Amino acid sequence: MKKVSLRTAIQYYGVMILLLVAPFMTLIAQQEVKINGRDVGSWFERNWMWVAGAAVILLIIAFAGRGNNNRKKTTTTVVKDDAGRVKSITTTEVKE
Repeated sequence: MKKVSLRTAIQYYGVMILLLVAPFMTLIAQQEVKINGRDVGSWFERNWMWVAGAAVILLIIAFAGRGNNNRKKTTTTVVKDDAGRVKSITTTEVKE
């Protein structure tokens, strides 16, 4: 069996204790949130976030749907002999 040094064991236990205590620290911090003396509302109540989110989604759709106008049609012709060996390959590009 592998021996674990004292330093490594202390580090493991320290991380474990930190991970056990962190959720309680965040719970306490969430209960004390106030801005300008009033409670902070939900993001559902803020209309500007909905408008900004819709604008971002529309921009993503617009950029994703925009195609490349410089498309070229590529045609490859392969000529084989009777034994199935490739004799020549010709590739042509035609701009659409």
